[in-house]
Amino acid sequence: MKSGHFRRSVLILFLAAGLAAAAIGAAPAGRARAVFRELVWDFGKVNQADVLTHEFIFRNTGDATLIVERVETTCGCTAAMVSANKIDAGREGRIKVSLDTHGYSGRMTRYIYLISNDADNGRR
Repeated sequence: MKSGHFRRSVLILFLAAGLAAAAIGAAPAGRARAVFRELVWDFGKVNQADVLTHEFIFRNTGDATLIVERVETTCGCTAAMVSANKIDAGREGRIKVSLDTHGYSGRMTRYIYLISNDADNGRR
């Protein structure tokens, strides 16, 4: 493991449907839909042991309330907290993510999943 600077690239909120799913318009009547402004965030070159944070913003483009059941991460070094469990139609929500790089070096990828009542993708 090298000390000092290293490249850390973090891929968060990756979907099997990818960006195409996020680019589709509003959901049909009576359905919730979470659409993220961005699905990927690259922290670039960072120091080992830094705690990095980023906030992902999403909008409920459906016409029903989006119910957030939970947010999952793929690693204990990553924590995520959603701004609210209920996002009304047309409103925005946020997922604040923090990543502790202590003990890691090299390129890294981490995933965050939003588990909700999204009509098209309940695990986004």
